[in-house]
Amino acid sequence: MLNETQKARLAGRFSQFDCDGSGYIEEVDMKLMADKICKKLLNDEKHAALRAEVHEAYRTLWQKLEAAADTNGDHKISKEEFTEAWGGDLLNDREAYKKSVERMLTAIFTGMDTDGDGAVDRATFERIYEAFGWSQEQLKALAGPRDKFNLEAIHDAARQFHMGKANP
Repeated sequence: MLNETQKARLAGRFSQFDCDGSGYIEEVDMKLMADKICKKLLNDEKHAALRAEVHEAYRTLWQKLEAAADTNGDHKISKEEFTEAWGGDLLNDREAYKKSVERMLTAIFTGMDTDGDGAVDRATFERIYEAFGWSQEQLKALAGPRDKFNLEAIHDAARQFHMGKANP
């Protein structure tokens, strides 16, 4: 059963995924989200392979979401279907997370770690999550007092948010 924090986060996440504002999440929304992220974060030619990885991760995420949530087979996911699926097994499905969200964040992190030191600074961390539509309050709560973030910190922030453990 979802707590109120998790329900609120899932409602926000649904809105972020519903890129075209149709009231449903559809495959086109995942493509639009990937396009938006790549344009904001990986928009030069040297990141072509990483952009492809981000798009593939969103395609995988769509396949997982559709399989788990599209209960009536209409190839679109309502807010209710999304909340039920994400709040059930999908929220805790580590393998699904690795194949989609973790894969996408790893590609983005790789592109954003411009000096190759295995970490990004606070401004870059904020830029990554702002591209996903996170608020300044959410960013402050997730970042805490840190100034540098390694890849695991990036993944941990995403997991904590989606599982309702972070408290922005």
